[in-house]
Amino acid sequence: MMWNALLRKNTRCSATRKTRTTGSGKLCLCVMRVSMTRKRRNMVESIQKARTLMKLVIQRVTSAKVEICNETVAAIGRGLLVLVGFCAKDEQKDIDRLADKLCKLRVFEDAEGKMNVSASEVGGALLLVPNFTLYADTFAGNRPSFAAAAPATMASALFDAFVAAVRLRFVGDVQTGVFQADMAVSLVNDGPVTLLAESTR
Repeated sequence: MMWNALLRKNTRCSATRKTRTTGSGKLCLCVMRVSMTRKRRNMVESIQKARTLMKLVIQRVTSAKVEICNETVAAIGRGLLVLVGFCAKDEQKDIDRLADKLCKLRVFEDAEGKMNVSASEVGGALLLVPNFTLYADTFAGNRPSFAAAAPATMASALFDAFVAAVRLRFVGDVQTGVFQADMAVSLVNDGPVTLLAESTR
């Protein structure tokens, strides 16, 4: 069954048999070599590229706040706490797309208990927090790499542009964390409801 599992679509497999002499006799070892076809490599590369676009982690909350040095710099009641990450490829169109998505996202219950109402429609607020760690690459090794994240100067400008775009669209209070600050973020997740939104092209 292990061999059948490896013989998947878009994957080429080859096997060789090696013999090793041990104290108890000869031990036969099977070595499996797996190589990706061009189609599969292109698919993997496309997925990796998609992962490097602008990202939002959206959490529905009953309350959330940001503290810096034990001082509260932003706080909301019912609404959405949003972690925001950028990469070097992000543009204004990515900002506009996700600002529209966030402000119109229907994740609060209506009278029938269905997720059908946006944050502004329930009188909620937004708390936007910059977070470059959304671009952590944990594929190789145990120490995450953040090479895909936008440089600090660029990310700061992108975050300011995103905040401006959201405030232009959202009917209600919009608060923010502080870029590059050591923040203590606390929240009460309502549900829990946690969503991932990404800009795709």
